Amino acid sequence: MQLKRREFIKLSGTSLAALQLGACSLGEFGEPALRLYGGFRSYGNTYGAACIDQRGDLVWKLDTPARVHELCLSDDLSVGAVVARRPGKFIQLFSPADGKDLGQIVVPEGLIFEGHALFQINKEGQDELWATASPIETSESILLRYRLADLSLPPKQISIAGLGPHQMLSISNQIVIAVGGWQSVGRTILNADNFESGLVFFDPEVSSISSFVPAPGSNLSARHLDSDGETLWVGMQLADPAPTQDALLYSYSAPKGWKVADEPKSGWPSFNGYIASVAVSDAEVVATSPQGHIYGRWDHLGQPIESVHSLDISAATSVDGNWWLSSGVGEVSRAGKNIPSGIFWDNHWVGHSA
Repeated sequence: MQLKRREFIKLSGTSLAALQLGACSLGEFGEPALRLYGGFRSYGNTYGAACIDQRGDLVWKLDTPARVHELCLSDDLSVGAVVARRPGKFIQLFSPADGKDLGQIVVPEGLIFEGHALFQINKEGQDELWATASPIETSESILLRYRLADLSLPPKQISIAGLGPHQMLSISNQIVIAVGGWQSVGRTILNADNFESGLVFFDPEVSSISSFVPAPGSNLSARHLDSDGETLWVGMQLADPAPTQDALLYSYSAPKGWKVADEPKSGWPSFNGYIASVAVSDAEVVATSPQGHIYGRWDHLGQPIESVHSLDISAATSVDGNWWLSSGVGEVSRAGKNIPSGIFWDNHWVGHSA
């Protein structure tokens, strides 16, 4: 099923109005109310996306036909999208206000979704949805560009450098893509011993690559990103996650290049070769490892603050300059305080003030 822009505006209009009326609401402690969104897994191999408030209370839940990965929201909060986990076959659209199903985008024939997407407004003021994808056979990096004005049209397919495109973000009029470098069949990596990972800087207005920056280590796969607007923070992963002395968190900025974050208080082996999510707040950078059941905090200079053991810790996001984390066992964390949510969260989160 594919929906035209006017169809999901009609469906979501009432909900968006309700959201805007509550835009100045406050939480129970006088702080601005928040909404936090992410994918979840539940009992019996059921999956979906959910929204909670800052107390961990459920706002809505939406079932999906398979496991999902990253969730993103349009700037005006009229529509959200959650992408099926690699090798994904769909993007589920929904109303951020109430979780109403706004239809699915089915992956183009011969491709898979790589689990990540973002909304972008082009220079004509039109809403677009970008998703990372790759051919089933080769894992070559492709960007899919959807025009929300008419989702019945096929997306524009744009080839970029490398294999296995992963998370994207928009910064300084560019889209930055973490290209993992792996060729895979399903979730089996075929080139673990010889691959090239890095960052692709892409200009969406002219549909061309500005630059490709190789990862700082030949065994590191660049996977997850966040930014403070100037500096990128990149979470790395090993092809076969295991305890390692390899640093897994780096910053990147031009013209300075790569800078490694200092070893966390618990040591890099405690992160088990895997960073699932990165969030940059006003004062800190947080990186999670569900494989290691741990998250680390660093300042913006890359100096470690602390490491905290937390079972299946996964998603991380920053809202109004503060970081929030969630886990696969249902806990939500803010500044070290844990709140039960009853939702078994997946690897990625996004949030905003309500």
